[in-house]
Amino acid sequence: MNQTIFPQRHPYGSAVLLFGAAIIIFLASGTVVALMELPSASLYLIAFVLLGVTCVSLLAKNGWWRDVGFRPPYERRLLWLFWLPFVPVVGNLLDGLTVTDPRQIMLFFLMAVLSGFVEETLFRGLLLRAMLPTGIWRAALISAALFGGMHILNVLSISSPAYALLQVGYAAAIGFGYAALVIRTGTIWPLILAHFLTNFAGFMAAGGAGATGPVAVREIVFSAVYIILFSVYGTYLLRSDRRFSRDDS
Repeated sequence: MNQTIFPQRHPYGSAVLLFGAAIIIFLASGTVVALMELPSASLYLIAFVLLGVTCVSLLAKNGWWRDVGFRPPYERRLLWLFWLPFVPVVGNLLDGLTVTDPRQIMLFFLMAVLSGFVEETLFRGLLLRAMLPTGIWRAALISAALFGGMHILNVLSISSPAYALLQVGYAAAIGFGYAALVIRTGTIWPLILAHFLTNFAGFMAAGGAGATGPVAVREIVFSAVYIILFSVYGTYLLRSDRRFSRDDS
């Protein structure tokens, strides 16, 4: 990434601005939903549409598409590294699908498309690349922590506080593994697809974007397994990347 995209003297400032903008958009969307007494799913739609417009505007205006990962991988053989992000898709489908209403299916499809594109573009695209001048480990860890912290906002919608807290840890670990994949391969396309499929399968299995009751033991176990898998896998990817083995350990 060249210096004209994210000033290397202010990587933290760039990350704070991006994360702060996302928080403001979500809080503003939540306020609108509450004042207008809209369905809780409207929060996701409004927030992700606004974030999507913001991300696309930044990418198009500055020509950042390729720099943030909208490009082929450095080498085609690296595509096999993306196997792990698709595992949660299968996990979300183990209990079967509960949604049969075509209107709900279309709503969940749209929510999954928006969340997959926006969250990958923002966290593994713009924010991760902003932090790379500080080193690959710091960039991966900070972007993952911010991605996890973003999920605490799920308490604004239909998620219970316990479920939202579980998502924070789960999302942070996945964010670390995802960030390592982008650093290693240079592309975010497979992650957008995996993120979309994971969310869509989760929405279809749970009948919504969150949980209002107590967290099930099964969800805790699966989250713990994913946290371990993505943390270990991300560490392996960064440690085995020879491009940074000498100057970023």
